[in-house]
Amino acid sequence: YGIDGKRDTSTAMAVTFIGLLFIFFECLPVFVKLMSSRGPYDHTVDNRESTEVFASDKDKDAEITVLNSIHDTRIETQVNKRIRKLRRTENEDDV
Repeated sequence: YGIDGKRDTSTAMAVTFIGLLFIFFECLPVFVKLMSSRGPYDHTVDNRESTEVFASDKDKDAEITVLNSIHDTRIETQVNKRIRKLRRTENEDDV
């Protein structure tokens, strides 16, 4: 606003222009990246990401295998324990 209380359009336009200029400069790197072609860095990042996903999948498969083996061992131990208990009970009944 000017001294007389009227709206000063040139100042408002300058403030708006400077604000838009700051927004443009903030967004400029993103626009440049979107408009540029894929380079070796992008290819390297894709390779690294796919390698990490593959390693994670393999770790998951290994963990599942270990857990299955532990579960099978736990079941086998419980079965053997009950068989021994049953045999002791049979031996006590025979005596």
